[in-house]
This record gives sequence, C-alpha cells and structure tokens, in this order.
Amino acid sequence: MNARNTRSTRLKSGRSRAVRPVVEGLEGRVLLYAVTGGHFTYGSRITWSIVPDGTMLANYPSNLISTMNNRFGAAYLVRAAQDAFAIWENVANVNFAQVSDDGEASGSGNYQQGSPNFGDIRIGGFDQGSGSLASAFFPPPTNGRSDSGDIFFNTSQPFQIGSTYDLESVMIHEVGHALGLDHSSDSGAVMYPGYNGVHQYLNSDDVAGIRSVWGPRQEDYITTNNANTIASHAANLTSFQNSQSQIGFGGLDVANTGETYWYKVTTPPNASYNLNVVVQSTNLSELSPLVQLYDANIHGLAQNGAASGVYGATVGVAINYATPNTTYYIRVSGSNAGPTGTGNYGLLVNMGYSPLPSFWPPNTAVSAQPDQPGAGGSYEGTGGSVGQLPAGNSGGANGQGDSHHKGKHAGSVSADPTTMIRMGAQAAQGDYFLVAPSPSTSATPSYSASLPQDVPVPLISIPTPALPIVPPTKRGAPSILIHQVHPVRLA
Repeated sequence: MNARNTRSTRLKSGRSRAVRPVVEGLEGRVLLYAVTGGHFTYGSRITWSIVPDGTMLANYPSNLISTMNNRFGAAYLVRAAQDAFAIWENVANVNFAQVSDDGEASGSGNYQQGSPNFGDIRIGGFDQGSGSLASAFFPPPTNGRSDSGDIFFNTSQPFQIGSTYDLESVMIHEVGHALGLDHSSDSGAVMYPGYNGVHQYLNSDDVAGIRSVWGPRQEDYITTNNANTIASHAANLTSFQNSQSQIGFGGLDVANTGETYWYKVTTPPNASYNLNVVVQSTNLSELSPLVQLYDANIHGLAQNGAASGVYGATVGVAINYATPNTTYYIRVSGSNAGPTGTGNYGLLVNMGYSPLPSFWPPNTAVSAQPDQPGAGGSYEGTGGSVGQLPAGNSGGANGQGDSHHKGKHAGSVSADPTTMIRMGAQAAQGDYFLVAPSPSTSATPSYSASLPQDVPVPLISIPTPALPIVPPTKRGAPSILIHQVHPVRLA
C-alpha cells in the first residue's frame, strides 16, 4: 500500500473530520506531556539540514525548496527551521547547528548521528495528499538509521507565514518529536496533537517535557567552578595561554537568556601586539553571541554582537597594541533576548602574532544500528490521534515517527503500540498531529524581509566536548571531528 492509500485509510472514520479530537483516559497520569523513550546519543550538537530538491524520501523526490520558493521564498523555510531549533535549544541541554546536505536518499549511509554528508535531522517534503501537514520520524533507538528524527512536510498544503497553516508552528511541533517528545494532552502546548492556530512558543508543559528528555541547560565547567556571572568573579584565563600567547576554551555555554559570563586575561610583560578576542558559536549552536572588552577598571573598550536573525555566528573585538602586563576583562552573553540568547560557544584570546584558529564541533559520530520498533514506548492515550497502519516493508527502513494530520484517523488508539507511517518502501513508527477545524488566521507575520546568513569559518582541531545524554547531564570525553560542515544556502 502506498503512502496516499494509507493516508486515505486513516481518514475513513464514522466521525466528522470537523470534530476536534478529545483526550481520552490517561491512566491516572499527572503529567500532561509524554515522551517516546528515545533520543539522539549526543545533545552537545545535533545537526540539521534541508534536503535538496530531488532527494529521494523513500519513493518520493523532495520538492520542498521549490514549493516554498514559489509560495513565499525558501529563505522563510530556513528561518522557520532556525527559529524552531533555537526555541528548543533555549530551554534544554541540547545544541543545534545547520549543515549542508548532499542529497543522499533518506535513511542511507552508515551513521545514526554525525554523518559528514547531511544533518542528523533532515527536512524535506513531497505531496502527501490532503490528509497530513507533516511527518517526523522518532529518534533512536526506535529508528536506528540516519532517518531517525527526519521531518517531511506535505507540500500540497497551503503553508503560510504567521497564519493558517503556520509553517513555523508545525516545524516546532515536528522538531519536538524528533527530539523525543510525544503528544501532550495540554491544549495550550505546542505538542498538542491538533493544529491550534499560530503557536510559535513553548508553554510550561512543553518545557517540562523536553527537560524530562534532555535536562535543563547546564552551566559550563568554568561557570560551575568560578561562578563567573559577575565581574568580581571573572575567571582568570592568563595561565592557560600557549607559547604563541593564545588561549582557547571550547564547550562553554550561555545557559540562560540574559546571563553574562566574565573572564579576564593579563597581557605578557613584553606584549607588543593587538589583543583579539573571538567568540564562536558557528557550527556549535544557534547562539547569537555578544562579546565586550573592558579595561582593568571595567571601562568599556569595544564590543561586537551578532545581528538580529543570525543563528550561530563568530564575533570578535580587538584593541591595537595592548599595554604589556595589563589586565583586561571579557564579557560574553547572548546578543538577542529571544531564543538565540542561549547556546554553546568557544572563546579565543590572541595576544600574539599568529592567526586565530577556530573550533571544531564535537565528535558526535554514532554508527547506524538496527531499528527497534516499540523501543520508544507506546503512545499516551490521545483519542483519535493514533491509528494502526500497515507495517509492511519492501526494502526500506522501519521505525517510529509522527505525522501532523488534518483530520480524524480511522478507529481509535490501536492496541499495538507501534504505528507505522508508510512512504512507499520506507516505513516509520509514529502517530499523528491533528489539525483543528477552525484554526485562527488573525496573526500577522513576524519575519524580517532581510535574512542575514552566517559565513562559515575554517575549522581546525581545537576540540569541544561531546555530551552524551545518558543520563542527560553526563559529559563525554573531548574528541576531534575530522570533516568540515557548512550552512546550507537557499535562494
């Protein structure tokens, strides 16, 4: 049975599609959110990419970029994805970075995470008929191959910017599934199983849910040991300079929006060169960084911050001919008050003459594994939101996923906890995000006409630590990634 036939079967119901699904018994659960029981191994850096048109998503070539270009410009697709990932990054111990995509077929390759050829979460789309808005595959271990977490939009649907069906609202919901969240019975949550109008934010239930999977954002090792959120507790980095009078620290983190982090360095006695300070979140997170330089009396000397709408950036400040044997203070924070105000970064200080290096992203490579249908747990009893689909497979990957749907499903919650999304030869286990019958259309777009793109920087071997989330807050050993990745460029 092909995908369209499967979807048609889902929509055959004795109930009217105009009836909003209701939440049935939750077996005495106090929490409203639900989780799938799985997640990517490393939350220190989960990459995402937008597949080129023509990329095979099972038997279907993606046409998402051209569809969005014809509708309102593919740059808005990129912005919606950037916003969605930054919103989740803002509240949980996870970092995201956009990378290029070489167009290999969905589910291909030898990696479950950390492929050099495309993102851990890939975003594409094709015509899926009239029944759905988007689909998302659940993360490992349920889906053990490279298709874990992948998101596919239904390009036949009239997506809009800031009105029905709002692209970013759907994107946030599907990214939540890719990160390990199931549906919530809280109608005010973005993870509610029905489109409920423009919803470009997380409520307390969404936050509690994602933190149950990944934990809250964690202060980095320097802040934990030095409490360097105020100038009087500035972390002294002077003793860490190398023979070239350079200092580099990776794995640092702006853990809370509006929080600042202070460092200080003392120039060498024979200093005669410029003092350069660089903060890099490019290829590390969605953070828009701000760096400020002060003298020993905390008088401002220079500052530089990422512009609004930039996700992951490298910014720097410099003063000419720094005074020898003099202390300077460095302050790092998010440049913007929104979701891009948190994330991982690296700090580089150059008091010598050699060029400044840049940070490699952490090594998050995980080999592909056999799928484990059902390993992510069953769904949490949202009436009408889960229906059993054929679980057959003709050479494609099996696993779990979610489909953002536009009507009632056939039947009630299946007794079988595995629900299969079929896309030709590819199948993924999951459930369905339903669309309310009369969603709001009153919201106005909140997008800038100018969408600045970050310029990738060379990557060299200064490692940042990979953080396996088993448990969520456990840190792994530093390692070095041996390939370069660059943000995708869309017209």
